[in-house]
Amino acid sequence: MRKKIFLSALCFLVAISIPISSQAKKDIGIKTITVVSGPVGGSWYPIGAKLGEIFETEFNLKATVDIGGSAQNVRRVDAGRDADVGLASAPEAWNAYNGFPPFKKKHTNYNIMGNIAPYTYQVLVREGTRITSWKDLKDKRISPGKAGLGGEILTRHILEEVGLSYDKIRSAGGAIEFRDYRSAIEAMKDGNLDTVHITMPYPIPLYQEYFLTNKGYILPLEETLRAKIVDKYPVYSPAELPAGIYKDQTSAVPTIAYWTTFIVRADLPASVVYELTKAVYKHEGKIRDLMPALKPFGLKKALEWKKIPVHPGAKKFFQEAGVWKD
Repeated sequence: MRKKIFLSALCFLVAISIPISSQAKKDIGIKTITVVSGPVGGSWYPIGAKLGEIFETEFNLKATVDIGGSAQNVRRVDAGRDADVGLASAPEAWNAYNGFPPFKKKHTNYNIMGNIAPYTYQVLVREGTRITSWKDLKDKRISPGKAGLGGEILTRHILEEVGLSYDKIRSAGGAIEFRDYRSAIEAMKDGNLDTVHITMPYPIPLYQEYFLTNKGYILPLEETLRAKIVDKYPVYSPAELPAGIYKDQTSAVPTIAYWTTFIVRADLPASVVYELTKAVYKHEGKIRDLMPALKPFGLKKALEWKKIPVHPGAKKFFQEAGVWKD
């Protein structure tokens, strides 16, 4: 008899455990949320996956994480049909918001929900090319990355400041190849490229791999040239690649960095975005632990770049957290 009573009580506890757990999740007024990130195998996809996990843990909703890329994510979040939150690089976020190329119109239905980490512009030069300054690229074979990505856009800006363009380089006998990063490094190993341009947190694994069996160096960005770029384009900041990041790199290299950021639909209610932002920074350690490149991520650096509007819901959270500065 005692066994029957005990089993009945146990079954009752098990039966009510699921609704109690469900009730512990907060209802924030939406039942689904879609996060657009990056390609599987890249650094953005695990960030997006972790965001979805956090949202499902905290709230009574279903999270979907989709692949994407910076420019694509901006367009999808702006459209608001199949994406609510996304990862974007500052150049794409800025250019799209203002309708600058390669965007053909202004995209303004997205706001900042917090910065992620800085990406450092690093130009790898093959030894023997006699490249010592940006003007020396006038007749070289370069791979600036895929067209329209943040690093490729920055490459065009710098070339313009020294009087060059892709067409001028081609006319002088050089070549512009919009290769993916792996393909570009392999071409450089074979002697078919002179420079590879990648914007990522350092060290870049593909560069480390290159230096294992090949000679080269990181091209510095002259101070006067860097100052012009930073003054002209509000998405960039002066940066430095510390000495010793790559093999035989004995001194620091001046360069430029830009931030990656979380963007969110501007038409989402402030109450919803407040809760989403609060959840992200409640679990900032889980995001930071995903990879060494995310070491800067956290509340203290959340507003390092905010040249487009911060969502009112996110702003409210940052004000309460004591990090908002007008």
